[in-house]
Amino acid sequence: MMTTALLGYSLLVVAAIAVLVKSADYFVDAARDLGLHLRLPSFIVGVTLVAMGTSLPELVSSLAGVVRGEPSIVVGNVIGSNIANIALIWGIAAIMAGRINLRISFLVVDLPFFIGSALLLVLALWDRVFSVPEAALFIAAILIYLVYTATTRRRKKEMEEAPTMSVKKGIFLLLLGGVGIYFGADYSVYGVIELSKLLGVGTETLAMTVMALGTSLPELTVTVVAARRGHPEISLGNVIGSNIFNTFVVMGIPGLWGAITISPEAHDFSLPMMVGLSFLFFFVMQGRRVVHWQGWFLLLFYVYFIGKTVGLF
Repeated sequence: MMTTALLGYSLLVVAAIAVLVKSADYFVDAARDLGLHLRLPSFIVGVTLVAMGTSLPELVSSLAGVVRGEPSIVVGNVIGSNIANIALIWGIAAIMAGRINLRISFLVVDLPFFIGSALLLVLALWDRVFSVPEAALFIAAILIYLVYTATTRRRKKEMEEAPTMSVKKGIFLLLLGGVGIYFGADYSVYGVIELSKLLGVGTETLAMTVMALGTSLPELTVTVVAARRGHPEISLGNVIGSNIFNTFVVMGIPGLWGAITISPEAHDFSLPMMVGLSFLFFFVMQGRRVVHWQGWFLLLFYVYFIGKTVGLF
């Protein structure tokens, strides 16, 4: 009986996360095109919608966790996704590209914001409680990042983009994506909660492994496609931007509903590992070059993180 229940809830989580990720893809594409139909500048659309798009599954599933009375899912989702972005996704990008040469622009603004977001998260969770004022501070931080990025893009005078779908199709996909996001997030969180009861593990642990990996699929897809097409900077920008949004938005918005706590295990192992990988990533990027073996090294870190979190090591 227990085996059947485990299989059933596991399939539910996988299916719900798949619906969540695909619905977020529809939602962001539709919102982007509707913004262009409204003649919003493309740099505004890019910064507010496209940049946040790949972090939408993490945000909505975290909000669903808060609504269902499991705020620990928020911390697990953020830390797990950030580690997956650095160790798994960027590791795969480095392996597939073989050698990546980076532009100096990433080192001036994005990387300092990246490492700053990791440090701010450590300070906020130092006492194992993420408070409402800290959540407000995180929202202010992402607004600063958005404003700076938007004004920087505007100064570059990029070409205006054209919409790729009609208004009717955009509205339909926006509504369809919104419904899919709601049910995908709700059922994925419900499945994780039930699995944690059956397995006798914390919801934070499953959020940090299963859910974080599932909701990181958009970043993984973008990274693999960009690396195969010879555009590694897109992979880098995706990883950096996603971690910044995960930390400030996915922690900040659910945190406005009330205080969020972190377990001793996550505080003593997962959080330090996320910060350590962030610094490793930061220092590797200073050389403006990433090579094949560094990607394999990052993947080993991810395997160790998953093994340690689920109790294999």
